[in-house]
Amino acid sequence: MIGKLEQHDLAYRTIEGDVNFAVRKFDGYGKLSGKSLEDLRAGERVEVAEGKHDPLDFVLWKHAKEQEADEVKWDSKWGKGRPGWQHRVFGNGFRAIGQSF
Repeated sequence: MIGKLEQHDLAYRTIEGDVNFAVRKFDGYGKLSGKSLEDLRAGERVEVAEGKHDPLDFVLWKHAKEQEADEVKWDSKWGKGRPGWQHRVFGNGFRAIGQSF
């Protein structure tokens, strides 16, 4: 899924090794929630990570840190790490509902 988003220029890699979703490049972002991009506020719950193109962008693949246990990181074409929580939600939705999700 992340590879497809990269192919469509909707995801990008940060210098730190994360892969982020580029919110402003997806015209329909916020449609499901009924919120416009102007209504959304980044940094309300957590500090905005450096390396993001936009504060609203979110992590699809989080790079592994040295101190993290091996059971929370996996090898991938983006390096060792783990999926971001949004990516896990989409993956479970695709499995349960199919590609039209």
